Amino acid sequence: MKQELHFEVQPALVRLIGDSHGNLTPIRQAVSEGRRVIHMGDLGFAQSWRKADRMPNVYVLGGNHDDYLVAPSCNCYLGDYGDLGARIPSATGVFFLRGALSIDRDLRIEGRDWWAAEELSEQELQDAIAYYAAMQPRIVISHEAPLVVNHILYGAELIGSRTATALWRMLQMHEPERWYFGHHHVQWERQIGRTRFRGLAIDEAIDVDLS
Repeated sequence: MKQELHFEVQPALVRLIGDSHGNLTPIRQAVSEGRRVIHMGDLGFAQSWRKADRMPNVYVLGGNHDDYLVAPSCNCYLGDYGDLGARIPSATGVFFLRGALSIDRDLRIEGRDWWAAEELSEQELQDAIAYYAAMQPRIVISHEAPLVVNHILYGAELIGSRTATALWRMLQMHEPERWYFGHHHVQWERQIGRTRFRGLAIDEAIDVDLS
Protein backbone atom coordinates (compact mmCIF):
# COMPACT_ATOMS: atom_id res chain seq x y z
CA MET A 1 0.00 0.00 0.00
CA LYS A 2 1.41 3.37 -1.03
CA GLN A 3 2.11 5.68 1.89
CA GLU A 4 0.95 9.25 1.44
CA LEU A 5 3.35 12.00 2.37
CA HIS A 6 2.06 14.98 4.30
CA PHE A 7 3.93 18.25 4.66
CA GLU A 8 3.24 21.13 6.97
CA VAL A 9 3.09 24.31 4.90
CA GLN A 10 4.51 27.26 6.80
CA PRO A 11 1.80 29.96 6.73
CA ALA A 12 3.89 32.96 5.69
CA LEU A 13 6.79 31.33 3.80
CA VAL A 14 6.27 31.31 0.04
CA ARG A 15 8.50 30.12 -2.79
CA LEU A 16 8.56 32.61 -5.63
CA ILE A 17 9.47 31.12 -9.01
CA GLY A 18 10.52 33.20 -12.01
CA ASP A 19 9.33 32.84 -15.61
CA SER A 20 9.51 29.19 -16.66
CA HIS A 21 7.90 29.14 -20.14
CA GLY A 22 6.53 25.62 -19.84
CA ASN A 23 9.16 24.14 -17.52
CA LEU A 24 7.21 22.89 -14.51
CA THR A 25 10.20 21.26 -12.79
CA PRO A 26 10.79 24.10 -10.27
CA ILE A 27 7.11 24.03 -9.31
CA ARG A 28 7.08 20.24 -8.91
CA GLN A 29 10.21 20.43 -6.76
CA ALA A 30 8.66 23.06 -4.51
CA VAL A 31 5.42 21.10 -4.16
CA SER A 32 7.37 17.92 -3.31
CA GLU A 33 9.01 19.89 -0.47
CA GLY A 34 5.64 21.01 0.83
CA ARG A 35 6.15 24.62 -0.23
CA ARG A 36 3.48 27.14 -1.09
CA VAL A 37 4.29 28.50 -4.56
CA ILE A 38 3.70 31.80 -6.33
CA HIS A 39 4.77 31.64 -9.96
CA MET A 40 5.72 35.11 -11.23
CA GLY A 41 4.20 34.76 -14.71
CA ASP A 42 4.96 33.31 -18.15
CA LEU A 43 4.06 29.88 -16.86
CA GLY A 44 3.28 28.75 -20.40
CA PHE A 45 0.35 27.82 -22.55
CA ALA A 46 -2.80 25.76 -21.96
CA GLN A 47 -1.19 22.42 -21.07
CA SER A 48 1.15 24.00 -18.52
CA TRP A 49 -1.73 25.82 -16.84
CA ARG A 50 -3.84 22.66 -16.60
CA LYS A 51 -0.95 20.72 -15.07
CA ALA A 52 -0.14 23.47 -12.57
CA ASP A 53 -3.80 23.67 -11.61
CA ARG A 54 -3.69 20.08 -10.36
CA MET A 55 -0.87 20.82 -7.91
CA PRO A 56 -1.60 21.85 -4.31
CA ASN A 57 -0.72 25.27 -2.92
CA VAL A 58 0.27 26.71 -6.31
CA TYR A 59 -0.74 30.24 -7.35
CA VAL A 60 0.14 31.81 -10.69
CA LEU A 61 0.43 35.48 -11.58
CA GLY A 62 -0.36 35.98 -15.27
CA GLY A 63 2.46 37.22 -17.49
CA ASN A 64 2.62 38.15 -21.16
CA HIS A 65 3.26 34.62 -22.46
CA ASP A 66 0.28 32.92 -20.83
CA ASP A 67 -2.89 31.50 -22.35
CA TYR A 68 -5.62 33.92 -21.26
CA LEU A 69 -8.33 31.72 -22.73
CA VAL A 70 -7.44 28.97 -20.23
CA ALA A 71 -5.83 30.74 -17.24
CA PRO A 72 -8.98 32.43 -15.82
CA SER A 73 -10.69 29.02 -15.54
CA CYS A 74 -7.86 27.63 -13.37
CA ASN A 75 -8.10 27.84 -9.61
CA CYS A 76 -4.37 28.54 -9.41
CA TYR A 77 -4.79 31.79 -11.38
CA LEU A 78 -4.51 34.81 -9.06
CA GLY A 79 -6.52 37.22 -11.20
CA ASP A 80 -5.79 40.70 -12.53
CA TYR A 81 -4.70 42.47 -9.33
CA GLY A 82 -5.56 42.65 -5.65
CA ASP A 83 -4.53 41.74 -2.12
CA LEU A 84 -2.82 38.35 -1.99
CA GLY A 85 -4.32 37.92 1.47
CA ALA A 86 -7.62 36.99 -0.20
CA ARG A 87 -5.95 33.72 -1.30
CA ILE A 88 -3.23 33.36 1.33
CA PRO A 89 -4.48 34.85 4.64
CA SER A 90 -0.96 35.22 6.07
CA ALA A 91 -0.03 37.42 3.07
CA THR A 92 -2.50 40.21 3.78
CA GLY A 93 -1.06 43.52 2.63
CA VAL A 94 0.74 42.02 -0.38
CA PHE A 95 -0.43 43.60 -3.64
CA PHE A 96 -0.16 41.74 -6.95
CA LEU A 97 -0.67 42.79 -10.55
CA ARG A 98 -0.41 40.67 -13.68
CA GLY A 99 0.65 41.31 -17.25
CA ALA A 100 3.28 42.90 -19.45
CA LEU A 101 3.88 43.83 -23.07
CA SER A 102 5.39 41.28 -25.48
CA ILE A 103 8.03 43.03 -27.58
CA ASP A 104 7.97 40.07 -29.98
CA ARG A 105 4.18 40.07 -30.44
CA ASP A 106 4.49 40.83 -34.17
CA LEU A 107 6.23 37.46 -34.58
CA ARG A 108 3.49 35.55 -32.78
CA ILE A 109 0.01 34.33 -33.72
CA GLU A 110 -2.95 35.52 -31.66
CA GLY A 111 -4.73 32.68 -29.88
CA ARG A 112 -1.82 30.28 -30.38
CA ASP A 113 1.20 31.88 -28.69
CA TRP A 114 0.05 35.45 -28.05
CA TRP A 115 -3.06 36.88 -26.38
CA ALA A 116 -4.31 40.45 -26.59
CA ALA A 117 -5.20 40.29 -22.88
CA GLU A 118 -1.51 40.12 -21.95
CA GLU A 119 -1.81 43.66 -20.53
CA LEU A 120 -4.71 45.10 -18.59
CA SER A 121 -6.62 47.86 -20.37
CA GLU A 122 -6.03 51.52 -19.53
CA GLN A 123 -9.23 51.58 -17.47
CA GLU A 124 -8.34 48.37 -15.62
CA LEU A 125 -4.93 49.81 -14.80
CA GLN A 126 -6.53 53.03 -13.56
CA ASP A 127 -8.72 50.91 -11.28
CA ALA A 128 -5.66 48.96 -10.13
CA ILE A 129 -3.83 52.21 -9.31
CA ALA A 130 -6.78 53.39 -7.21
CA TYR A 131 -6.87 50.03 -5.40
CA TYR A 132 -3.13 50.23 -4.73
CA ALA A 133 -3.37 53.79 -3.43
CA ALA A 134 -6.10 52.80 -0.98
CA MET A 135 -4.33 49.59 0.05
CA GLN A 136 -0.83 51.06 0.69
CA PRO A 137 0.77 47.58 0.50
CA ARG A 138 3.81 46.39 2.42
CA ILE A 139 4.99 44.18 -0.45
CA VAL A 140 4.31 44.07 -4.20
CA ILE A 141 4.51 41.08 -6.55
CA SER A 142 4.20 41.86 -10.26
CA HIS A 143 5.19 40.27 -13.54
CA GLU A 144 6.43 43.54 -15.02
CA ALA A 145 8.54 46.09 -13.13
CA PRO A 146 7.93 49.83 -12.75
CA LEU A 147 9.24 51.97 -15.61
CA VAL A 148 12.03 53.40 -13.45
CA VAL A 149 13.43 49.87 -13.04
CA ASN A 150 13.24 49.26 -16.80
CA HIS A 151 15.20 52.45 -17.37
CA ILE A 152 17.92 51.24 -15.00
CA LEU A 153 18.04 47.85 -16.72
CA TYR A 154 17.97 49.06 -20.33
CA GLY A 155 18.66 52.78 -20.42
CA ALA A 156 16.58 55.94 -20.29
CA GLU A 157 15.76 55.75 -24.01
CA LEU A 158 13.48 52.78 -23.39
CA ILE A 159 9.84 53.33 -24.36
CA GLY A 160 7.78 51.67 -21.67
CA SER A 161 4.49 49.84 -21.76
CA ARG A 162 1.28 50.99 -20.11
CA THR A 163 1.81 48.31 -17.44
CA ALA A 164 5.32 49.52 -16.56
CA THR A 165 4.05 53.11 -16.53
CA ALA A 166 1.14 52.24 -14.24
CA LEU A 167 3.47 50.43 -11.84
CA TRP A 168 5.73 53.48 -11.79
CA ARG A 169 2.75 55.66 -10.89
CA MET A 170 1.98 53.29 -8.03
CA LEU A 171 5.55 53.50 -6.76
CA GLN A 172 5.41 57.31 -6.86
CA MET A 173 2.23 57.21 -4.75
CA HIS A 174 3.52 54.76 -2.17
CA GLU A 175 6.87 53.00 -1.67
CA PRO A 176 6.39 49.49 -0.28
CA GLU A 177 9.08 47.72 1.72
CA ARG A 178 9.74 45.10 -0.96
CA TRP A 179 8.90 44.57 -4.63
CA TYR A 180 9.38 41.30 -6.53
CA PHE A 181 9.08 41.00 -10.32
CA GLY A 182 9.79 38.61 -13.21
CA HIS A 183 9.45 39.20 -16.97
CA HIS A 184 12.98 40.51 -17.56
CA HIS A 185 14.75 37.20 -16.81
CA VAL A 186 17.32 38.88 -14.57
CA GLN A 187 18.56 38.04 -11.09
CA TRP A 188 18.67 41.62 -9.88
CA GLU A 189 18.45 43.50 -6.59
CA ARG A 190 18.48 47.22 -5.91
CA GLN A 191 17.25 49.68 -3.29
CA ILE A 192 15.22 52.51 -4.82
CA GLY A 193 14.03 54.97 -2.23
CA ARG A 194 12.39 53.00 0.57
CA THR A 195 11.73 49.96 -1.65
CA ARG A 196 13.99 46.92 -2.07
CA PHE A 197 13.50 45.50 -5.57
CA ARG A 198 14.25 41.89 -6.50
CA GLY A 199 14.03 40.56 -10.04
CA LEU A 200 13.86 36.81 -10.65
CA ALA A 201 15.67 35.08 -13.51
CA ILE A 202 14.20 32.23 -15.58
CA ASP A 203 13.33 29.27 -13.32
CA GLU A 204 14.89 31.03 -10.32
CA ALA A 205 13.29 30.08 -7.01
CA ILE A 206 13.57 31.99 -3.74
CA ASP A 207 11.82 31.52 -0.41
CA VAL A 208 10.38 34.71 1.06
CA ASP A 209 8.44 35.55 4.19
CA LEU A 210 5.38 37.57 3.22
CA SER A 211 4.14 38.15 6.75
